[in-house]
Amino acid sequence: FEILRFIYAGKLQNIDKLADALLPAADKYCLERLKIQCEETLCTTIDKDNVADILILADLHSAAQLRQQSIDFINTHPQGM
Repeated sequence: FEILRFIYAGKLQNIDKLADALLPAADKYCLERLKIQCEETLCTTIDKDNVADILILADLHSAAQLRQQSIDFINTHPQGM
């Protein structure tokens, strides 16, 4: 339902909670604006507990910005990994 809302309204509610679930769909259906919004949202949530999962998600869905942010986080916080 949220993808349809984005297609017709150009915005999303609760993207903070849905970004990880919407990124695969945005990639699959070539919704670049949605994909970028999901990446940007996920970039703000990276921490030591989820960085590995986010990096995998980024790799699976060709999310270059998200992948780079995850790698940068790992490189700047090696003691927490």
